[in-house]
Amino acid sequence: MARKKILIVDDEELILMLTEHILSEQYDTVCASSGEEAVALYEKERPDLILSDLVMPGMGGFEMMDIMRTKYGRSIPIMFMTAQESEENELRGFESGAVDYIRKPLKADDLLRRVNTIMAKMDRLHILQRSSRTDSMTGLLNKSAVAEAVTEAIRKGRGILVVVSIDNMTMINETFGHDKGDIILVRFAKMLSQMKRPIDILGRTGGDEFHAWHVGTDDDELVAMKTKRANEEIRSYAKEIFGADKEASLGVTVGAVICPENGTDFRELYDKAKQAASAVKARGGRGFAFYQEPGRLDAVSEPAGSGVLRQIEETMGEAKRRAGAYVLGVDEFAGIYRFLARLVTNYSRNISLVVFTVECDLMAGISAGVAADRFMDVAADCLRSSDVMAKYSENQIVLLIVRGENEDSVIPLTRIMDRWRMQPAIDGIRVRIDREMLS
Repeated sequence: MARKKILIVDDEELILMLTEHILSEQYDTVCASSGEEAVALYEKERPDLILSDLVMPGMGGFEMMDIMRTKYGRSIPIMFMTAQESEENELRGFESGAVDYIRKPLKADDLLRRVNTIMAKMDRLHILQRSSRTDSMTGLLNKSAVAEAVTEAIRKGRGILVVVSIDNMTMINETFGHDKGDIILVRFAKMLSQMKRPIDILGRTGGDEFHAWHVGTDDDELVAMKTKRANEEIRSYAKEIFGADKEASLGVTVGAVICPENGTDFRELYDKAKQAASAVKARGGRGFAFYQEPGRLDAVSEPAGSGVLRQIEETMGEAKRRAGAYVLGVDEFAGIYRFLARLVTNYSRNISLVVFTVECDLMAGISAGVAADRFMDVAADCLRSSDVMAKYSENQIVLLIVRGENEDSVIPLTRIMDRWRMQPAIDGIRVRIDREMLS
C-alpha cells in the first residue's frame, strides 16, 4: 500500500528538519520554506495533508490556504502549527477549514498521534465518498457521479459522449434468470473498463445502460472500433455463460454525440446520444450512430436480419437441434402440454398423451429409475423432433406425440418397443404404456 504524503511548510529550517524526522518513518514528506514555495509544489506533489506554520514572512498560512483552494478548486486538508498562544487564530483556523491546530514546540508522540487520527478520518471519508459515487454491482461511477464528471469535462474541452446499452437484456433476464443477467453486466463493465483510456470517463447509469466520455476527440472510427469489439466480446460471453445449446441474442447499441458541435450541456448531449442510439435500435441494434440534426440520423448497424425477430429467434430457439424427440424438464413439458391442449380445443389435431411406466424385478439388477433413463434415451431416438417428452417421476416418462390427421400415432410406439426389445440386458424390466388422445 502506497504511503501517504505530507507537505511540511515552515520558514525555520530547524523546524522543517525536526518535523520531517518525526513524520518520515510513517509518511513520505516534502518540505517548503515559504507559502509561495508550497503553492508551487502542491500541484506537482499532490500531498494528502499539509502541515504548515501559521505565521511566516511574506505569505502566511491563512493566505496560502486561500490561494491554494482558489487555484486548485478543491478542499485541501491543512493542519496549522504555531508558537503563538492566540485563541483567535485557532478559532479562525478551524472556521477556515483547517483539520487541526497544534502548538510549538512540537512533541513527537503528540504530532504523530494527531496526524494518524487525521489520516484515518480522511480514509473513512474517502470510502464513504467512493461508495456514494460508485455503482455497487460493477464498481464503475454511478449515474450522478458520471453526470458530475462529464459536466466538468465538458467545461475543459471537446470530446464524445457515448451512451452504450446491451440489446435484449430484459429477455435475457426473463429467459435465463437475473443471476445470469448480472454476470453479463459485470463482465461487460470489466470489458468497457479495459477498453477505456485512463483520461476517459466511464460509468453505469442504470439497468443495461452505460456512459462514456472520450476526452479531446471526435473520431468516429474510434467509436466504430470499440462498438465492433464490444459486440464480439458480448457474444463470446453469451456462448460461455448460456452454453452451446442455447444461443442468447446479445448485442451492443451505441449512440454518440460530439461536443461542442452538438452542445455543451450534459443533459442536452445525453438526450441527443439517446436519440442516436434509438435510431440504431430501430434497425435491429448491434451498431452505432452519431447524432445528426433531425432528418439526418444515419445509424450504422449490422446487416439486415439482425432485428428484433432474429434476436427473439436466437434467444428462444435451439442453437443445435438434435435428432429425435424434444426432451424437457417436467415443468417445461407442462407448459407445452397446456398449449397443445388449447390447440386441440380450437383446431382439430392428432395429438396423443402417452405415459410409459417402467418396473423392475430382482432379475433386472438395476433400479426402476435407472431403467427408465435407459428407456427414455432409446425412445427419444425413435421419435420425430416435433414430439415432446419428459421424465415425470422416477420410473415414469410422459410423451406428447404430434401427428398429421391421417397418421397413426400407434406406429411410433410400436417402433419404440421394437427398438427397446433389441437392447441388451433388459431381462426383468417391464414397460407399461398408457395412451389417450388430447381433446
